[in-house]
Amino acid sequence: MNKSKVFLTILMAFVFVASFAFAVKSVHVDSNGVETALEQTSCTKIQGGELLTSDNAVIEIGFDMQGYNYQ
Repeated sequence: MNKSKVFLTILMAFVFVASFAFAVKSVHVDSNGVETALEQTSCTKIQGGELLTSDNAVIEIGFDMQGYNYQ
């Protein structure tokens, strides 16, 4: 029983650490060794004017009637 608890604890720690190691990195290192952000070309953004509400209205930048601020 004690060995199984130790094994399970080690396995859980390994999975936890491995999940961070294999996560997608959000930075890129250029040829000078400087970290820069990756380009986000595949995301739909509010600023692009292509993001729609459930009734197909374009979400515009600014505050709506309920006070939510879309930037």
